[in-house]
Amino acid sequence: MEEFSENDILDKLPLNETINFDGTSVCLEIFSEGAILSGVLSKPYTQSDLTTFLESSFSMVLSFDAGIAIDDRNELLLLIKWLPRVRSWRDAEIDFEKLLNQMDCCIPSTAVENNFSSSENSKSREEQRIRRLLYR
Repeated sequence: MEEFSENDILDKLPLNETINFDGTSVCLEIFSEGAILSGVLSKPYTQSDLTTFLESSFSMVLSFDAGIAIDDRNELLLLIKWLPRVRSWRDAEIDFEKLLNQMDCCIPSTAVENNFSSSENSKSREEQRIRRLLYR
C-alpha cells in the first residue's frame, strides 16, 4: 500500500487554476514576485451573501490577514491573500492551512451557524494534521 505525505499531495496540486480541495474551491496564482492564494466564499454571490458575510465574518478575515475580492467575470466572492516569494503550494502550506480553516468559518451561507463551531472545525483540522505527521 502506497503512502502519501501531505507534501506529496501539495506537490501534485495544479497552479493557476481553481481546484476543489477538501470541499473548498481554492486557487494559487503564481506571479513574478509571489502568489495570490484565494478561496471561493460564494458562487455565484448575491448582495445578500455579501451583506451576510460582512456582518458575520469580517473579523475572521482580518485574523487571516486577508482581503475580500469580487470576481465579477465569474460572479465569485473570494477570500484572498498576497504571498510574497511563494512559487508553489508547498511554499504556501501554512497559509493554505490557515485559508482552509478560515473558509470553514467564512462561507456566507453558513457563517452565522459556524461562529460557534469554527473553533471545533479548526481543532479538528489541526488534530488531523498532527495525527498525519505522527503516523508517518
